[in-house]
Amino acid sequence: MYAFGISHADPEVMLRNHDIVAGAGGNAAVININSIGYGGFSFLRKRSRLVLHAHRNGWDILTRHPGLGLDFRVYQQFWRLLGVDQFQINGVGAKYWEPDESFVRSFQALQQPLFAPSDRPLPVAGSGQWGGQAPETFARTGRTQDLLYLCGGGVISHPVRPCFGRESRPASLGGGGRRHFAGDLRPRPSRTRTIHRQVRRGPERCLGCSPITATTLQGPPTSW
Repeated sequence: MYAFGISHADPEVMLRNHDIVAGAGGNAAVININSIGYGGFSFLRKRSRLVLHAHRNGWDILTRHPGLGLDFRVYQQFWRLLGVDQFQINGVGAKYWEPDESFVRSFQALQQPLFAPSDRPLPVAGSGQWGGQAPETFARTGRTQDLLYLCGGGVISHPVRPCFGRESRPASLGGGGRRHFAGDLRPRPSRTRTIHRQVRRGPERCLGCSPITATTLQGPPTSW
């Protein structure tokens, strides 16, 4: 599943973006829910053929100061009533201000049905995630796999290569924990030289990278 961003202030333009994704065979879209508002999301939901992934852009502004009095456990109910399919809730060790306890409370809120178990959206852990945070996320969410674990930056920005970042999540859950994982994937000269050769050659697979990744990232790594 790849979720394309289709948000727009004009609902008709947003719907046109939706139709482009759906027409090309896409199955999901990211919606900046705080930008388009309840009305814009309701307009899209009634016409959508895609899984709608809610991105809480501007969440810090709405909740960081205690005087604002906005709690996710209340906030999320409005969006669920409008039909959100997936809900981003930050994560353990997130890059933003939100503490881990807030992530856990948000996760638990999404697990509570509004009317029936089927109306629960899929929780999405994100924000600066990589494989090293997976064991604690797994533990603090009740050892469930019923969530979406986003580690885009943790994969693409891995200091060696995206395929190493992709290996990080399953490796970190393999029983050795973060320390074992970090040591296991520490760059070694022989592997690094192999990576550079594969990148220069072009579209071949590199230690598990998909062909599109290997093709897109032409040239040797520079600042990783």
